[in-house]
Amino acid sequence: MDSTQRLELTAPSDCPELDGDGPQQAAVFQAREDEPAREQKLSLLLPRNDVMERARKTADRRLLGIYQTKVPGRGAVPMLRTMMTTVCDKACGYCPFGRTRDFKRSSWKPEQLADTVIQLKDAGLIQGFFLTSGLATNASRIMDRMLATAEILRQRGYAEYLHLKLLPGADSGQVAQAMRLANRVSVNLEAPTQNALHVMAPEKDLVRDLAVHVKTVSDLSRRFPEHAPKGGLVTQFVVGPAGETDATLLGAASRLYGNHGVRRVYFSGFIPIMGTPMQESAPTNPMREARLYQADWLLRFYGFKLGDLALNDNGNLPTDIDPKTAFAMAHPELFPLEVNKAPRELLLRVPGIGPQSVTRILHARRASGDGRRIQPARGGTYV
Repeated sequence: MDSTQRLELTAPSDCPELDGDGPQQAAVFQAREDEPAREQKLSLLLPRNDVMERARKTADRRLLGIYQTKVPGRGAVPMLRTMMTTVCDKACGYCPFGRTRDFKRSSWKPEQLADTVIQLKDAGLIQGFFLTSGLATNASRIMDRMLATAEILRQRGYAEYLHLKLLPGADSGQVAQAMRLANRVSVNLEAPTQNALHVMAPEKDLVRDLAVHVKTVSDLSRRFPEHAPKGGLVTQFVVGPAGETDATLLGAASRLYGNHGVRRVYFSGFIPIMGTPMQESAPTNPMREARLYQADWLLRFYGFKLGDLALNDNGNLPTDIDPKTAFAMAHPELFPLEVNKAPRELLLRVPGIGPQSVTRILHARRASGDGRRIQPARGGTYV
């Protein structure tokens, strides 16, 4: 496998910093400064595509960008998701905010956004805040605005969940500051290889712009664990439009978990959006996304290795059967298992049995020291 087919997470020694503020940057923030009403501005910063339009109509709070989101250690909470600015000079094929799309753009000032978050929190409307942004020429300056917003919030006593996106082009000092302020940080790698990223986002470099943040967070977390965000670092892959295989996606995810301590990899099935460079591309089968999440769960919590997964000749998971059942069908020599004798690692491979059930089985076996055997409810002692 050549280097273009692997996710290499080593920052180049000649990684350049972005240029300073220029006239184009100033123009970006002078545009659209008509200060719309706060509720209207929140709505403007939501993705502009049919899927999101339908989602916003399902609940009034979604008009404000408030969604029920699972937060580490707290379950589902109402969270505000918004952008520092929807101005973006990139033309990524999957993104509704790229420069090729024609819609009204808007930007926040740090003090204004922090005030809005505090008001929504005090009103009991939100218990968390996720801040991301478009890339308006100078990403370092946008990152400064995001960090200033977070700093104001913390200074004003905001102790709720805070998730900050690390923008391409942010420097290591900004990454460290984000780690100090946020409960969770994220960087969207978008693709597992440079070749795949070039198809979807030809203006981005996987190592220089994105993976460098993974390495920085990983290194700082090891050196200063007291400053590591409790919610860790998460990332996302866009699935489908670049022709990447499930084996490539899951292999990259495994390396991120094992080598860099990434807390979670999200898989986002591609949906074409009108006005983007990839508007004519086919959408990804939602079942493929679901199977990737199931396989990722097996890798993270069930002791599976990438080579254990039953992939087809194209390197993809079958969509008509879940990956755990596919493994069992591919290894008839392992089943059935004697529930009173099988070790934990094999019990975890039985379809329908999860880690909690396996723990209960092992506890029952240890507790039955008088020689009694576990009798499954279905009869027999084999599964």
